[in-house]
Formats: sequence, C-alpha cells, structure tokens
Amino acid sequence: MAKAQRVLSIEIGYSLTQVCEMDFRSKHPQVYGVFSMKTPDGILNDGAISPTESYIQELKSYIAANGMTAKKVIFAVSSTKIASREATIPMVKENKVAEMLMSNITDYFPVDPSSYQFAHNIMDTVTDEAGTKQYRVMIMACPSEILEGYSYLAQQLGLELSSIDYSGNSIFQALRHRFATGVNLTVKIDERSSLLTVTNNGVITMQRSGIYGADQVVDIMMDTDVYGEPLSYEAAVKTLRRNNLVMKADEEATLADKEAEVAELERQNEAAIAAAAATGDSSQVASATVKAKQAGANLKMLRLRRDVTYAYEQLISSIVRVIDYYNSKNRDAAIDNIIITGIAADFWGFAGLLSDELGREVEVLKDLAGTNINQGLHLQDVSLGDYISVIGAGLGSVGFMPASMASEKGGKGKGAKKSSASNEKLPVIVFVAGLAISVALVALSVPKYFTTKIEGDNLAEKKTQLEPIQDIYDTYVQTKANCDYLNAVYAQTDNYNRDLYDVITELEQKLPKDVEVITLNVTTTGVSLNFSVANKEEAAASIINLRSFDCFSDVVVTTITEVTDEDTGTSHVEVTADCTYGTNPALLEETDDNADSADAEATAE
Repeated sequence: MAKAQRVLSIEIGYSLTQVCEMDFRSKHPQVYGVFSMKTPDGILNDGAISPTESYIQELKSYIAANGMTAKKVIFAVSSTKIASREATIPMVKENKVAEMLMSNITDYFPVDPSSYQFAHNIMDTVTDEAGTKQYRVMIMACPSEILEGYSYLAQQLGLELSSIDYSGNSIFQALRHRFATGVNLTVKIDERSSLLTVTNNGVITMQRSGIYGADQVVDIMMDTDVYGEPLSYEAAVKTLRRNNLVMKADEEATLADKEAEVAELERQNEAAIAAAAATGDSSQVASATVKAKQAGANLKMLRLRRDVTYAYEQLISSIVRVIDYYNSKNRDAAIDNIIITGIAADFWGFAGLLSDELGREVEVLKDLAGTNINQGLHLQDVSLGDYISVIGAGLGSVGFMPASMASEKGGKGKGAKKSSASNEKLPVIVFVAGLAISVALVALSVPKYFTTKIEGDNLAEKKTQLEPIQDIYDTYVQTKANCDYLNAVYAQTDNYNRDLYDVITELEQKLPKDVEVITLNVTTTGVSLNFSVANKEEAAASIINLRSFDCFSDVVVTTITEVTDEDTGTSHVEVTADCTYGTNPALLEETDDNADSADAEATAE
C-alpha cells in the first residue's frame, strides 16, 4: 500500500492563522500536528490576503519549529464574495459535469466569467417524478483576485499549491461521517462572523452566515484592566476559555446595589483619610482603603461579566435568527443535533448560554470522535474544533485554483472525483459541452428537461433580484446592534462628572477669595473637599454657598476644626464636606412653587 502524501492545510483569519499537517485525500487520514499564530492587521480583507515579508518569514519559522515537512499546501478560505448556487442537472459522466455547468454558467451567476473561478460539488443523486436520475450540484464562484494572493503565498513559502477550498465545504467534509444520518446543524464561529451549515442525511441543505463572531467578546477582554496589564489576543482567548464570565440574571439585578456599596465604601475611605489628616490618627485608613479597593475590584469584574454576556447575547441572537429562518422553511425536517465549533465554541459558559436560549442541548466540538480522522495520541489534549476548516480542506477541497494555474492544470486534480474548478476558454467549453448535452437530451425527456430548465431560470432570476434585500437587512441589523451596544456603553459612562469643569468654576466663584482648598476628591457619586478659611463666619458662609449648587442634592459637613498656629498665634478654620451629586431639593421646591402659581393663575383666568 502506497504511503499517504502529507499536505499543509492553512486558514488565515483576521486574528489567527491556523495550520494543520495531515494525510492528503486518504480514506483514514492522520493528523500529524497543528498550530496557530497571530495574524497581523491588514493581512486579510474578506478572504483576500496581502502577506507581508515579515508575516511570511514568521509563518515559515512556525512551520519549521513544529517539525512540519509537507511539500504541498491547501488553503481554506472564507469570504462573503464567494457565492454559491444549487442546481439540478442531467446525470452525465462526472468528468463532464464541469463542462456542462460552464456552458450555462452565466445563468447561475450573472457576472463576467473571466473575472471568476468556478467549482462544484455533486451533493446528491435524485430521481424526478418521471424516474429520471439527476445530479443535485452545489456550484461556487470565487473572484480570481482572491485566489491569486494564496498562489503568491504558497510560492513564497516554497510549497506547491494543491488546491484552495471554501471553508463552508471544509466543515462539511470534516464532519460528513459523523453526521451521516439525521438533520444536523454545525455552527462555526470565526473572528468576525459565523457560518451555519445544516445537513440532512449527510447532504447540505442550507448554509448561511451570521453577522457576529468571537472578536466582539475578545475585544472587550483586551480593553479591560481587570487583569492588570492589557491582554493580547491569544491571552484574551485563553482567559475566556478558563473563566466563566457569563453573568447570571440574579447577579445583574444586584449590580446597582454593588455600585452603591462601592460608592459608600469610597466615601468612608475618603472620610477616614480626611479624619487622619485632621486628627493625626490614621488607624482606620488602612482598613477603609482595603475594603474600598476590594469592593471596587469586585465591581469591575461584575461589569466585565455584564459586558461579555451582552456580547455573547448578540452573537447568539444572530445564530438564533438563522435557525428560526431554517425552521420556518423546513417544518418537516426539524434539527436533531446542534454542534458548535470555531474560536468561540469552548469559551466557558457560551455553550450553556446558547443551550438556554434554544431550550436544547448544544455540543461543543473538541475532538474528532465519530469521524474517519486519526487524531494521534500527541494531540489528545488539543481542541481540534479550532482546526475543523483546515482538517476538512485536506479531506476534499472543492478545487479552486488561481487562473494562471487552472489553465496549466486544466482545472483538474488527481483523485478529485466529486469536485473540480475550471475557467478555460469559453468557446471550446461551449462546443464540447454542447456535444455532451446533445447526447444527454437524446436519452432524457426533452420536454421535461426544458420545462425544468425554464422553471429553474425563473427561480434563479427571482432569487438574484431579491438577494440585495438580504444584504440591506443584514447591514441594518448589524448597524442597529452596534448602535445599541454603543448606547449601552455610553449609558455606563454618563454621570455628573461630565460637568466637573463647571463645578470647579462655581466653587471658585462662591467660596471666599482667601479660601485654601487642601484636598478635592471626585467620584461618580459626588465631591469631597477639605478647605481652610479665616474664621467660622466664612466657614458658615461657604457651607451655605455649597448647599446652593444646582448639582448637589446633599451637602454633609463631616468636620469643622479650628487650628491655631503655635508659632504665630494666628488661627484658621478647616472644613471637610461631602457633596452628593443630584438635583438640589431647593431647586425642586422652586419648580413646584412655580408650577402651583401657574396653575392658580390659569384657574383665576
């Protein structure tokens, strides 16, 4: 038996590049090794790559460091620019399917064929009402400019490009043995989007994209200071996998109480510091400071969990919308199993939150159990769910190739019995395919074929006309979700400190000219200040003025101390006051009085 040929399979994401070395097109492939590395900003743009020299050298170093020796490479690509269509065609020899499809390719994709590469998968063999066997085919179109970048990268890595796969097909190939029966939903969560694939008895029946991915959650982790210094992308992912950051409903209900508790502890700490400054007794300061800092740290963590949970809920909402759409169209084929994979699948608590939302069990793909793939003992502790696309691409790629290479190889790959890619000169294809179609039409019912074709053309045209509506709706949903998120974040930052400059200006105007402000402590709930004036009369006047501020609902004087300088014999008065933010009660009474007067005048008239 010939030894299986190894291949490197690579998927370049916005944040991570994932690589797998495995047997190529083997019935029982072995996975030899996997790794992931950071993808620098600017490398990827909706499937198209612009690899820099530093990125290429780093990728080479990682490949060498992981002992990978394969000479061929496959890429798994995800892009909104890769379009797919289903079609039913007469059953001809499999090596003639591509020619038949290319002869009518503009019927499926109203684009310039010279700017695209095309591929197909024979998904099923069906029988029509007349008993005629036909192929159910998935046809895919990818812009040629996307594919050229991967050809360049393969060349720079010193590897032979074997094929380029669409990640939607890669996932299906990896799990087709595991989900050979029943209706199964696979959700792959990438950095900025998610891909949902429904299979019925091993045949793809629907693929849709969700508008949210893992990055919204990861970005929150990278922005927080709860863990001290800022987290890198990889560290943020690890933290999400090792810590359950989902906030429970009862915890969210206590958030306001926790915020009030922290504000009170901060006030007590500031009062202890002020008392220590006035009396020289600092015995209470350390305890008050520790309590305030600990409560503040706990509140930060609670707020982080709230933000993470909110981001999870947005991701889950986009997934549920696709599931609801499927259920509305397939009431007689309910989903039996749901499995999630990708970068966010094993974030601790996410699967449970999704299960609660759907009201059913959700499985996290962590290994290759139930597939025909040998994971290897040295990879038993590795979560291969992250590498599902690169593994699937090595099993059965759709066979996209750059235009330059497609013309050299004729769009064919050794052993590619079920899939192919082609974009040869159209006149030759039309001539050859015409002969194939004429033979097929002799064997088949001509009227039935043309009736079906006209119906299919009408449906394809209607679908093309309606497709922009889905794009508009998706854009609206994403924009609204982003707006809601920003409004929620802004609401957490909206407090009286936005007018702090005006407060300080008013202090300068209303306090005596010779006042000396010793300390000024500002929190989200109020201002605590310690100041010195010449005598008690000025102290009383200052307190009255503080209580006239529109933005202070309460002013509490905690200490008034007369201090005498032993050297000079002069004295002054030190005052400590805690001013709580809110609407001044006197202002409310004035407003009520004005309203009563207006009502009285209206009644008199």
